[in-house]
Amino acid sequence: MVKKRMKAPRKTPAFAQAGKIILSALSAPSPASPQRPDLKIDWLGKFNLVDSVRGKTIPLRITYPTEPGHYPVVIFSHGAGNSKDGYRFLVRHWARAGYICLQPSHDDSIDLLRLKHNVPDLMALAMQATGDPVFWLSRVKDIEHIIASFSTLAAKLPAGVTMDEKTVAIAGHSFGSFTTQCLAGVTPDIPPGVIPGLSGPTSFANAVPRAFVMFSPQGVHTPGLGFPSHAAWANMHRPAIVIGGSLDNGLQGQPARWRTEPFKYSPAGDKYLLFVNGADHMTCAGKPLTAAASANGHDLFAYMALATRSFLDAYLKGDSAAKQTLIDHDLDKQSGGVAEQDHR
Repeated sequence: MVKKRMKAPRKTPAFAQAGKIILSALSAPSPASPQRPDLKIDWLGKFNLVDSVRGKTIPLRITYPTEPGHYPVVIFSHGAGNSKDGYRFLVRHWARAGYICLQPSHDDSIDLLRLKHNVPDLMALAMQATGDPVFWLSRVKDIEHIIASFSTLAAKLPAGVTMDEKTVAIAGHSFGSFTTQCLAGVTPDIPPGVIPGLSGPTSFANAVPRAFVMFSPQGVHTPGLGFPSHAAWANMHRPAIVIGGSLDNGLQGQPARWRTEPFKYSPAGDKYLLFVNGADHMTCAGKPLTAAASANGHDLFAYMALATRSFLDAYLKGDSAAKQTLIDHDLDKQSGGVAEQDHR
């Protein structure tokens, strides 16, 4: 498969200014843990991973450092309607920090829905999928198959670039955070009669990932996209970081702080929270780059990128200094409380 390098977009003055702000923030060393120089990266944008058991292919994007080395793996699950091609600012930030990033397109991706449905509002179909346990299970099985196919994926990397199959994190945004929580052991409520053999609070926990990154996750809510009660988080023992924003309310009108409930209800120990005042549902994707700096000069996406990099470095690379920046709430202090941090 031929790799295609994407051309950089032509910058407008506003985009250029925002780009300077974000690059400055992302490269600024924190007092306790100086950032290492960014690595050069490349990507395989079009690869179809075959799942013969389910009779389907999973479109996949692989982003990786080009410098020879043995790198941890981050699997990123997109939000409803999005695809493997989204969240590039975030994923490339991680790859430059020394992570091999795998991005599948799930069945609710508009790109895939377009192949099956001839309707004007494909986003409405994608949103319907968020309340359908069949799609919940399909997403989980996509990630499970990627984990089971590491040797196949490793063969697509350049010589000298290898995957550390024992050092894996799952990350996700919105519907992808629901998927991430399921793999972390949080139990959604499966209505009877929808999926043969499954009913009530159900665990899809996967033993391989060491850590979990959750952007705009869901709290207690049923039926639909959420979890039946605070007891759903009882078995989420592994390290996790929960990230939300003050402008990111739930679809049913839940307040933005609802998205912090996975942090609140999961067992204490290696749990972290970043709540960014002024951030909306798509800030983590770097989408509002043209207005990335608020009136007081803060780049909200950069806080999310830096916090997740510290978390991944701490739990996939064993970087004690990176962990200390999370415990010391460095971003909270540096931002004057714009980026609120907590840990438990």
